[in-house]
This record gives sequence, C-alpha cells and structure tokens, in this order.
Amino acid sequence: MKGFFSNLRVRLLGIVLLAAIPALVFVIYTGLEHRRLVKKNAEQQILDVVQDMVRFHGQLIRQTRQLLVLLTEIPEVRQSRTQSCSALFSDLVQDHQDILNLGLADPEGKIICSGRPTRLSNNLADRPYFQEALTTRQVVVGEYRLNPATDKPYLGLARSLWSPSGRLQGVLFVNLDLEWVQKFISNKPLPEKGVVNVVDNQGVILTRWPDPQQWVGAKKPQKEIIATVLSQKQGVSEASGIDGLPRLYAFIPLNHASPQGFVIAGVPTKILYAAVRDNLTRNLIWLGLATALALAAAWILSSQLILQPMNTLIKTAQQLASGNLGVRTGLPRGQGEILKLGHSFDLMAEGLQQREKFLELHHKIMVVTNQANDLEELLKEFVREIADFTNCTAVGIRILQKDGTIPYEASQGFSQKFYQRENRLSLEAANSEKHLCQKLIKGTITPGTPYFTGNGSFFVNAAGRGIEGISEGNGITCKFCHEYGYESVALIPLRIKDRVYGLLHLADPQENRLPEHLVQELEKVAIHLSLALERLWNEENVRGLTHELMKAQEKERLRISRELHDSVAQQLSAVKISLDNLLELLPEKTNKKLKLKVNQITQNVHQVLGSIRELAYGLRPPVLDYLGLTRALYQLCEEFTGRTGIKVNLLIAGIEEDKLNENAVITIYRFIQEGLNNVRQHAQAKNVTIKLVSSYPKIILRLEDDGQGFDVIEQQSGAFFEKHMGLLNMQERVALLGGSMQIESQPDQGTHILVEVPWKEVVRESQENHNHR
Repeated sequence: MKGFFSNLRVRLLGIVLLAAIPALVFVIYTGLEHRRLVKKNAEQQILDVVQDMVRFHGQLIRQTRQLLVLLTEIPEVRQSRTQSCSALFSDLVQDHQDILNLGLADPEGKIICSGRPTRLSNNLADRPYFQEALTTRQVVVGEYRLNPATDKPYLGLARSLWSPSGRLQGVLFVNLDLEWVQKFISNKPLPEKGVVNVVDNQGVILTRWPDPQQWVGAKKPQKEIIATVLSQKQGVSEASGIDGLPRLYAFIPLNHASPQGFVIAGVPTKILYAAVRDNLTRNLIWLGLATALALAAAWILSSQLILQPMNTLIKTAQQLASGNLGVRTGLPRGQGEILKLGHSFDLMAEGLQQREKFLELHHKIMVVTNQANDLEELLKEFVREIADFTNCTAVGIRILQKDGTIPYEASQGFSQKFYQRENRLSLEAANSEKHLCQKLIKGTITPGTPYFTGNGSFFVNAAGRGIEGISEGNGITCKFCHEYGYESVALIPLRIKDRVYGLLHLADPQENRLPEHLVQELEKVAIHLSLALERLWNEENVRGLTHELMKAQEKERLRISRELHDSVAQQLSAVKISLDNLLELLPEKTNKKLKLKVNQITQNVHQVLGSIRELAYGLRPPVLDYLGLTRALYQLCEEFTGRTGIKVNLLIAGIEEDKLNENAVITIYRFIQEGLNNVRQHAQAKNVTIKLVSSYPKIILRLEDDGQGFDVIEQQSGAFFEKHMGLLNMQERVALLGGSMQIESQPDQGTHILVEVPWKEVVRESQENHNHR
C-alpha cells in the first residue's frame, strides 16, 4: 500500500482531487450564502407585508373611532329616533364596505336602530365591548369573533351616548368585517404562492387568503406555526403551516395595545429556495465533470509529459552529482521518482552551495573591512556577519591591549556572567599559560595537533565529551565554555605580520556547529579583519602623530604669543612712555618740527604695539585658556564683527566643555577662526550664522553666510584649493577628529558648511579611553 502511494501517477491524481476540494467547498459555501441572502430578502418582504397590513388595520380602526364620535353629535342619534336613525345607519353601511353593521342599543343592550335588519330579540348585553362601553365615554375596541348567524368574523367597536344632563342614553356600536384583508392583498400582491392568515388569541382562524371558506372558524392551536405565533407573538420563523406545507412565516399582532389577534404571512420554502437548489445542483454537476476530465487528462498525459522526463532527469542528476553545476530539490529520500531526483540534485549541489556561501561571506567581509573608518564599527559589523553566516549563538572578538589585557572589543550572544568572567583575561596573569585564549595569543600552541588546524586555530564540537582528550592546560578554556552550556567552540587567531593581536571566538550550545572545514574558511576571513585592523591602527597612529604635531604647534604659538606680549610689547610700551616723557620735558621754545617728529614716532610705536598685541592674541587667545571655548568663540565673533562690520549670529547648545579634550577645543576654535577669515576674504557677506550643537553621538557644527557663494563642482579641482587654502585647512582639521565636512554653495546664494565629529573623538581620556594598539 505504501509503495502504491509512492507512485508519481497516483500522487498526481491525488493532487487533482485535493485541488478539487477547495472548489467543492467554495461551491457549497456559495450555495449556503445564496440561500442565506434569499431567506433574508424573503423575510424582509413578508415582514413588510404583515407590517403594512397592521398599519392598514390600525387606520381602519381610527376611521371607525372618528365615525362613532361624529355620530354621537347627530340629533337623530341623540334622540334615538328609530326610523330616521336606522335610515342614516343603513346609508352609512352601504357607503362603507368595511362596516358589517352599525347601530344603537339602549343601556340594557337592546338594539334600538340598526343599519342592517336584525331580530328584535337580538341583544348586545353579553358582548364584552358593550359592557366596557357602559363604563367609559371613550371608544372601546373589542376582539374579533365569529358571528353565529353568518360564521363570519367581525370586530366590535362601541361608544356610550350621554344626555346633556349626564344620563346614559345608550351605546353606539360598529361591527367591522375582515373583508379589508382581501382589499389589502388586491392592492399589494404577495410573493409567489404566498398565504395570509388572521388568527385570534385562541388559535381560531378568522380569515385566510386564499381559500378562506375552507379554514375560517377552524381552531388550530396545535399546528406548528399557530403554536409559534401564540408563544412568540412577533417574529420570523420557518415552520409547517396549517395545511402541513413548510413555509417561511412572518407574524405580528394586529394591535399591541389590545389582544385582537395576529396577522401571519408566509411563502413556501420549496418555491423560495428553488433557484438556490437549482444553482447548487448545476454548479456541483459542472465541478464533477471538470474533476473527472482533470483526472482523465492526468492519467493519460502523466506518462508522456512527466514520468519519462523525470526518469531522464534522474540519470542526468546522478551524473551532475559528480561535480557539475545544478540545484537542490530539498525533498527527503523515498521510493518515488521525484524524491530520487531531488536526492540526486541535493548531492550534486552540496559542494557548490558551500563554495558560493564562502564566496559571499568573503565579499561581505571585504566590503565591511574596506568601508569601515572606525574600529568599533568594523568589529561590530564583522561580528554580525560571522554570526549570521555560522548561526552561532555567541561570537566575539578579543583585541590585545597595551596593558596586556585581551577583552572583548565586540561581541554578541554571550551571557552577562560569561562576559564578565572572560573579559578580564590578561597575558600578565599568573595562570595565563593555563588558559587557551592566552596561549593562542602568546603563540605557545602546536598547530596541527588534535583540535587545532594547521594554522593554529582551536575548535571542538562536543566540549562535554572532548575535554579529557585535550592536552593538559588547553582544556581549561573548553571547560569554562562548557560550564556555560557551549558545546561547539572555536578560537581563531588574528595575525598581523606573524604576530597575534587578537582572537575570533565562536560558541554555540549545539554540537557539531563548527566543523574543521568551516574553521579553516573562517581563518581566511580573519585575514581580511587583520588587514583592516592594521590599516585603522596605522591611521590612528598617524592621526595621533598629527595631534601631537598640532599640540607642539599650539605650544609654540603660545610661547611666541607670550614672548610678544611679555617682552616685545612691554619694551615697546616702555619706549612709548619714554617718548611721552620726552615731549613733556622739551622746552616750550623747542623747534616745532622736532616736537612733531617726536609725536609721530610716539604714534608709530603705539600702532606697532597694537599690532603686536593683536598678533599675540591671534596666535593664542588668552580667553581660550582662562574662560574656555564658549567665551572664546563669542569674543572671537564680537571682535570679527567689530573689525569687518559683518554680523555674526553664534549659537552654542549642549557643549560640556569639561568633557572636551584640548585637541578638540583648539580644532573647533581654529576651524571657526579659519571659516570667518574665509568669509572676510572671499564671501562678501553681510551675515554669518554659526551653530555648535552636541547631539550624541556627534558634535554638529554649521557655518553659513549670505555671501556670493561659489561653484561646488569647481572646488573639487586642485586649482580651487590653490585659491582657497582656508577650506583645505578646515577639511584637514575636521579629518584629524575623524569627522566629515560637507559644503553646499551656489553663486549668489551663499555658502553652507556642515561638520559632524564623533563624540568619542573629542572627549577626554577619562571620559572614553581608547587603548587599542
């Protein structure tokens, strides 16, 4: 039986049948939904019929009430004149087809006058509505009841007649016929084969349309629809009628205020759902025919179109599995043709996929290492790529520090306890030779031994079972990893010129996640990281040397500034004082030309003194050392405005000067100073806006003017920088802080310079310590 269902042809036929099941469900659902909509529409239609009938009946009652009220005011009626009163009533009965009889009775119920001939012995005293009318001056509406003489149902209404002195003279009464039902139906036809019944509160059928003669007077409280009406009073229901036929009924009381009976309208369900049944039957037939044709086609064509090509492809796939390109099916092994084909393709594609994955990893790592300009960013991206590729739970990178420690500079997935314990490792520790991470960095292991690759990387895929097999001393690291639930562990050295500067650490709680061929491939990937680390460290060293050069330059500026201020400026001040004293000591009869010459020399000395002081201030503003960056910048802008007349709007926000290192303070000051000099020399601007804002993790500096601007494309050429060395100096200063500078400008539209500097490049060493090599 199992082999039978493994046959491709049988499975194909099964798929065809399965494909037909949703269609079958849809057809049935559509039929049920169609039936629901038909029923809903029919319910509303017949409910509208019974409601309209009740409204029609209520209008008839109101008209009759008005008639009784009017009759009480007619003299012939009030004076109980039998002949004239009967004549009047007879005319009214003839004019109103709905009135079966109209008359006047005395307080004892004896009929005095009537619109239709009655027996003299006819008495109304036993009528409930007559007795109620004796006690009130309102119009009383009775219940429908059968006339014993005619077996026709009627509804009695009555109103008492009183003399001006307050004496009861008699009772006016009206008997209404149920012929209004026929009149209503003739004006508003029922649905096809529809029926209308009017029953009283006892289940007696007062009228029925059609065929009233057959059912009027019959008492059928036991019938399903009658019982439902008497119990529920109002609603919609599917039930058997008084004739036994199932119908959809709607029913409602004739008068909610008084028990006069119920109106019931219904339509046969056979006719109501006929179109639904026809559509469902037709759809099922078409679906059956389509399924049968599909099965026949699948049976006939499967051999030629599927089986033979599949057998050919199986043989081809077995040949391709030896090394040619192909794809994998992902299907499990089995007896079916497609499963065999899938297995063959899986074997063929195994090696290709591994090679493609490794090539893709190398490409991603090369992109990361080549584009990274920041050590932290590089390590985080590298860890993320390795974790995504290997699917290892934990990945980390240890970097050897100047103090001999080897902390994780980037990691993910390690538990907090493991990280805190392992992050404290140091090559200077007394037990450093017992820890495998330390031994790998020191280079004291023997490559090619068990659990080590030929390049010296360590790997184990069952730490719990493999600890005892590791040589003495090396197993401690595996033990630590195993204690925290890691079974698969790999340690890959990061080398720069045959010296180990760090480790790539991978760990996973599952076994066999890090086979040797994967570790060997990760060794190749680690070379890219090592080269990138070497590049970034070299760049960092160059940047450090440049910073030192700038420090030396600033120190020399400070020395020259102080020398000019304390020595040259003081000496010139002394010369000026001496000249001033000389003028005072000259006699009044001294040659005027001599005095004028001495005065001119004094003024020249004063100008030179001012220039020297300005030069000393420009070399190193004292306010920068004593009052800080913010005050120095405000003073720089004020003095610039005083000298040039160009308005400078300076905004500084969020800058915590106590956290900025000396290089950052000097660089920011010199950048703004150089920018203002460029504005003065080239921009021809009237206004300058400078914004210095700390927005972690960056410090943002904007310098904007409303001057003549320039062509940004031209500024890319060397000729531009020959004319605008100031911008080049500004870019170099920003680069020293690891930041970026963007210039936006157009002729006659001003210039906008945006500078972004990483926060970690400007904080003091106590705030953020970079200890990389």
